[in-house]
Amino acid sequence: MINVEIDNKNYEFKKGINLENIMEKINHKDKNIIVAAIINNRIQKLSKKIDSDCKIKFLTRSDVLGNRIYRRSLFMVMARAIYKLFPESVLAIEHSLSNGIYCELHKEGSLEPQDLQRIYSEMIKIVKADLPIRCKQFTRDEVIDIYKKQGFDDKVKFIKNCNRSKFILYELDG
Repeated sequence: MINVEIDNKNYEFKKGINLENIMEKINHKDKNIIVAAIINNRIQKLSKKIDSDCKIKFLTRSDVLGNRIYRRSLFMVMARAIYKLFPESVLAIEHSLSNGIYCELHKEGSLEPQDLQRIYSEMIKIVKADLPIRCKQFTRDEVIDIYKKQGFDDKVKFIKNCNRSKFILYELDG
């Protein structure tokens, strides 16, 4: 058994329990909006298994870090929807504008209102499918190949000039 502190309360769980199961067992009030957790000062995904005593702080979309995680997840969902509908396009997620994000979609022909509706509908399908966002490690050459195939020449240039041999990328349904 392991001892876990959550919101200044102590709990005891079987070794190897994941954060999602912990939320269910304690019936956490924010379980529908929790996006990640901090365990001993490290951000962890909700599928993380706990093997030793620790302190947990769950992150919601209301927390600064939780909101960043939520937004990045939405970017992944949006990108997946766009690349499924417009495989030859390139999506550029540029910068923040007030409470929004400025994006550009480079595709053949102009973006029509019905295209936006199709993107939205595809995003809803992806969310309902509850597909996992996976963290994977790649070599420099693998990352360069991935980014070349996706048309991200600026990222290819950056990776070539980066002094690292391993990179972590996130993947959603390919």
